[in-house]
Amino acid sequence: MIQFPDSKYLTENDTFRYMVNKSKKKAYHIWEKLRILYSEPHRFYHTGRHVQHLIDLINAEKNLRKDQQEILYIVSFFHDAIYNPSKSYNEEASCDLFCGMLKKTNRFLTCIKMIEDTKTHQPRSKLSKLFCEFDLWTLIHGTFLDLLENERLIFKEYQFCSYYKYKQSRHDFLSKIKLHPMVTKNSENINTLMF
Repeated sequence: MIQFPDSKYLTENDTFRYMVNKSKKKAYHIWEKLRILYSEPHRFYHTGRHVQHLIDLINAEKNLRKDQQEILYIVSFFHDAIYNPSKSYNEEASCDLFCGMLKKTNRFLTCIKMIEDTKTHQPRSKLSKLFCEFDLWTLIHGTFLDLLENERLIFKEYQFCSYYKYKQSRHDFLSKIKLHPMVTKNSENINTLMF
């Protein structure tokens, strides 16, 4: 089983509690709910490993204010919280979960918009553009072997459908995403993946 991000975000100076603006007990409940969701048995790519990768990228970004970093953390934890590969409303459901769990604060609407932006990776703000780049990191910056490994994990998430349907859907996705302005520089590796 892939580990959910280190609990230091929950315990270290109450960082997670502060980010979600909740009591310690409620913050733990949210953390535990997210951990369970990201550990669902049908997930192989969209797991805690993906969230941890996003957090590592956020931590490596040196030009962020603390409030921006916290928004990126929150979006990292919630953007794929609801994930069912057979459904097309995952981002909307993740937004609903987010709305049900967190109090409305100044950054509430920013987080919602950024989670919504991950559906098309068409960002509506500079911060959302940065998050979309992080979310597509392997497609943008990955080697062919990185892309192949992610493809293997995503294929495992699509075992509910026929190989033909998976192949067609994945081809359609890769054909669109390779034209995305952030991804075009790695389109040669993406072309190699297309069957």
